[in-house]
Amino acid sequence: FYLAAQCKGLGAIIEVWAGMETRVAGLVAALLVIWLTAGAGIRSDMYTDVLHFWAMVVTIAAACVIEIARLGGLGGLATALAAQYGGTAAALDPYAFGGASYVWMGILVGSFLGLPSMEVWQRVDAAKGERDARRAFFWAGVLNAAFFTAAVLLGLVARAALTGDIPKNQVLFRLLEHTLPPGLLGLAVVGAYAAFMSTANSMLMVAVAAILADLIYLKPDRLGRQRAILGVTRRLTWGVGVAGLLIAWARPDIVKLIMTALWGSGVLLPAILGGFFWRRATSAGALWSVVVGFLLTTGLGFWWKDDPYWSANYWIPGLGVTVAVFVLVSLATRQRKGEARDFGP
Repeated sequence: FYLAAQCKGLGAIIEVWAGMETRVAGLVAALLVIWLTAGAGIRSDMYTDVLHFWAMVVTIAAACVIEIARLGGLGGLATALAAQYGGTAAALDPYAFGGASYVWMGILVGSFLGLPSMEVWQRVDAAKGERDARRAFFWAGVLNAAFFTAAVLLGLVARAALTGDIPKNQVLFRLLEHTLPPGLLGLAVVGAYAAFMSTANSMLMVAVAAILADLIYLKPDRLGRQRAILGVTRRLTWGVGVAGLLIAWARPDIVKLIMTALWGSGVLLPAILGGFFWRRATSAGALWSVVVGFLLTTGLGFWWKDDPYWSANYWIPGLGVTVAVFVLVSLATRQRKGEARDFGP
């Protein structure tokens, strides 16, 4: 689902600046990324990471500064938002998207959502020691808070600056088009495309690596003995990429795709936390909680996609069932040999 969201973002860039129909643009963008990832692998991801980060930081910061200056500063931004929504309180209402349950349950559960993210575990695996990993976690939290604040500000600026019925998938690109002069706009187009491409690239590689190492070649020595591993990896990359493209085709809303991906990864939390802190946890409980929780959460997301309340809150019953399955199956099954963790004295 994260991969599908990146495909839609890439398609939106092509749609805005090349004038293609949205689904055709998404298809072209996705095929380009899959082809690049299958052929270039991690090198392509590293190169685009360096380019897109600075291009996006410079251009988005410039767009926000220019537009806030046009509006007359932060006070002018608040006035413009209040005029559109009928008051400052309505403009800044935190419950407008999904209600109080989404906000408070989201804060409670969202504080743990970094645990199943690939970036966290990559950093832990690469750390030289426990102190190094702890330092990385601390600064990741600080930087994440800064980036989330910047994203909120960007959304408020776009809402105040843009008029008319603009598709959600195009808001960022329409703001850049509306605000930036030609030179910076060109840099923004390149940076945005590289950003989506790099993220899609990472999603593809992580998914393929997990499937290869944890499903197809589960025993470590089997993976090392494969002579045609590059060919297998490239074919699997195309398969995973096409799956993401089909999901993007079926559900073309970037916001909904990212929410499904985020809360879909949230179903891993009971297994992770239980594995760390509950002596009675079993691998069977972890497995079935992930399988049932993911199927139920994503299914509810599609089932309630048009409901004004449950389209944002479907993950709450999904996560509840995930916790219940993890606890009940763990209590009903025995730990296998070597499965019990050493929790210390």
